[in-house]
Amino acid sequence: MKTFNAVKEYISQFYSPSEYINLEQQITKFGKNKELSFYSVLDATPVFRNTLVKYLPLLKAKMDLTIGYGNGIPYDEKVIEFLNSVGIKTVLNGERIYRKKFDFILDCAGANANVFANIGYVELTRSGLYKYNKSSNNVFLADESIIKRLETSLGTGDGFLRGMQHFGYNDLRGKKVVIFGFGKVGQGVAYYAEKAGAEVIIIDDAQKITPPDSMKIIDLRNRQQIDDIIEISDVVVSVTGIAGALANTLDIAKLVASSAIIVNMGIHNEFGSAMPNERVLNNNAPLNFVLDEPTHLKYIAPTMALSNYGILELLNHQHDTAKLITPGDKINRELLRAVKEKGCLQEELEFLEKELKVTF
Repeated sequence: MKTFNAVKEYISQFYSPSEYINLEQQITKFGKNKELSFYSVLDATPVFRNTLVKYLPLLKAKMDLTIGYGNGIPYDEKVIEFLNSVGIKTVLNGERIYRKKFDFILDCAGANANVFANIGYVELTRSGLYKYNKSSNNVFLADESIIKRLETSLGTGDGFLRGMQHFGYNDLRGKKVVIFGFGKVGQGVAYYAEKAGAEVIIIDDAQKITPPDSMKIIDLRNRQQIDDIIEISDVVVSVTGIAGALANTLDIAKLVASSAIIVNMGIHNEFGSAMPNERVLNNNAPLNFVLDEPTHLKYIAPTMALSNYGILELLNHQHDTAKLITPGDKINRELLRAVKEKGCLQEELEFLEKELKVTF
């Protein structure tokens, strides 16, 4: 328990258990499960300070824990150094020289799909799921959950606002913020931008997308209207999740020459090769990854708990033929109940439920 106590003591300097209630409850549950101590796990969740909280249930269960980092997955070098200092093994994601036989791989973006798992994989993102198409083991998809909305919509939207503040843009009141994409992340960015006093304009498929009445939408096929709004915009944000998506949607040269602040919230370069990286905040990397805590713990803790929970689901299905496993209603309700009872996200949950018609 020496390592567990060292990690617990370190994170107590930054977080209260109320910020990670789901994981706090999981520490007790995993600690009582003696079977888990027989298994090894590679956890490749992006390594930042708040990710340390995710490891507590695994350490409490005395699992053989290895942390995967890098190779395309963002991480904080200072946190890797801390993990090594307390005796937790760290390896580069996907490296063949480290290909020991893990029982479970808790993955992100399929970074370790080529590493063998005796029992199965837990995948955090839908975008990484295709990498497991030829897997002979089960895959638990944590992204297929209403819980993930707390992270992708609310957490990333909050990260957008904090990222803007990091670069000195502290006041969005009255500013025109144009957002390309109104999926889960785009909805969160729009919510926080409007909450900060901005006028929000959405660029997406107007035949399929209906934003709240307070936000304007321009159809992504209307090139003239898009180019016109870019000329008078204060902030342009891309959240399509698709590499090069904006290259043929607007006049990139005109955007580069404009006075607009340009932001990329996706993992890919969504503007295309004509956009100089230095013209985009954080050098065209996801804006919130300039922060020590890209996503506040209160938003991401339920998702991290769900990822850990995937271990239990994989154990329940370990004798099944390879299949995709998605979170059931029971675990969704259990995690969300704890979040609601703490009351730290009530206003944000109300936005998701009333404005975006998300059912919790």
